Amino acid sequence: MFPAYINKAVFNDFKADLTSYHILNGERCSDGSCPVALALNAAFEASQAEIGDRIEVSVSETTLSLSLDHHPTEVGMAITGLLQEWIGEFDKGKEMCEGTLYIQPRTYTYEGEKIETPDPEIHGYELGIDVPDSYYEAQR
Repeated sequence: MFPAYINKAVFNDFKADLTSYHILNGERCSDGSCPVALALNAAFEASQAEIGDRIEVSVSETTLSLSLDHHPTEVGMAITGLLQEWIGEFDKGKEMCEGTLYIQPRTYTYEGEKIETPDPEIHGYELGIDVPDSYYEAQR
């Protein structure tokens, strides 16, 4: 998934604040300039020395693509349902709340139970968002 020189430990418990700055300056329907991409690019830039490379982010409604400066490949990550919803609503012009973006080992649901992948290196990571309870209340 990642080139060998990338410090993958950085992605375990990775968090980035998605702030009003990112929301106000993010472009709707833009993979590279949406609020999520702006927030992640800022967080990755701050962690560049620890990561081992410069990362550029592109975000669609279903996939996060990481483009590495010193390696001619892109790495993709799944996006969780709540973040897919957040991006879709933002792209439709809705005012959205701030949140905390996170990267975690990919999870699956089996017989109603969430199961974390045993090896993120093989099964991958996923990008999600934690939002305040007011987000859920506004969706009702």
